[in-house]
Amino acid sequence: GRFPYSFRFEDFTHSELNEMAQRLLKRMDYELEKTASICLDECIRQAVKNKDRFFHNGRWVTQMVEKGILGAMSERLYDVEPKEQNRDLFRTVTEEDVRLGFEEMVPRKHEERRAVGFR
Repeated sequence: GRFPYSFRFEDFTHSELNEMAQRLLKRMDYELEKTASICLDECIRQAVKNKDRFFHNGRWVTQMVEKGILGAMSERLYDVEPKEQNRDLFRTVTEEDVRLGFEEMVPRKHEERRAVGFR
């Protein structure tokens, strides 16, 4: 009642989502290894292929990068010895980071729930 209009936006394509993820990482000064870039493309393709009506693709790709990939990367780097630390190590995203990040953020199928209320 308070919002008489609704707007429907088309979902982003796999290519657009991949570009969004790549730009987001670049803007934050991260660099993808070549195999990580290929893996990211495959993961996004899989997510789009298996999406359901609850999949919010623009928001999902941002969370995939910020929470999934960078979260996996921070876990990997946590135990690196100080003598092995360098700038490139902390800005390079590996294929494993992408794969683990995707596993954490992979869209899950939601169960159809009956609406609350009377029939």
